[in-house]
Amino acid sequence: MLPWRELRISLVTKIFLGFVALLGTSVLLAWLSVGEIHALAQHLRAIKAGHLALARLTSELDAHQRNRFEALRAVLDEPEAKNRLALLRPTVAYYPLALHTAIDHIRALCRRRLEDPATGPLRKGREFYGEVARRVDEIDGRHEALDNITGTLVLRLRSGEGLDDVREHLAKMEHTLAKASFELNEFINDETERAVRRAEEEERQAVLRVASSTGAA
Repeated sequence: MLPWRELRISLVTKIFLGFVALLGTSVLLAWLSVGEIHALAQHLRAIKAGHLALARLTSELDAHQRNRFEALRAVLDEPEAKNRLALLRPTVAYYPLALHTAIDHIRALCRRRLEDPATGPLRKGREFYGEVARRVDEIDGRHEALDNITGTLVLRLRSGEGLDDVREHLAKMEHTLAKASFELNEFINDETERAVRRAEEEERQAVLRVASSTGAA
């Protein structure tokens, strides 16, 4: 009876080991699937917290910029000097603050993304946020120059001077800033599309890896 008992024990052991192997394979596949899903979710969160948030902030910046020049044109088109001064005062008080606040928000977002451990090792991410910050600095510098011009307009109106010579200069500044703002938005939109395509490709690769692992198991 001893050989039969040994055979029976051996068979039970084989069944048990097979069950353990199957269970281990299932756990490994589940772990791989969770890892792939987590990586994809992290990429999508990065796009939402970075690219899409930047697109919203730069749109706000562009809107403030357009409104600022519309307000300045209204000042120049007003024939009465007294009314010009009344129109210019809120323009001087509001738009520089709104614009520089929007620019500060963009800078802060770029800084947070660059300091994020998920962005740090990625060369493309660091280049993207660094380039956005550089372009925003240029826009900020041009608006600081515009701040100085609008400040002098108040003094000129109070002293009774005309503003006809300012119109052409403001038109050139508006064109330059509109171009810079448009190119910034285009840069962010293009990079957002590339980031989304990379996420879609990662999703396809993740599905293939999980499917391959499942088939091999």
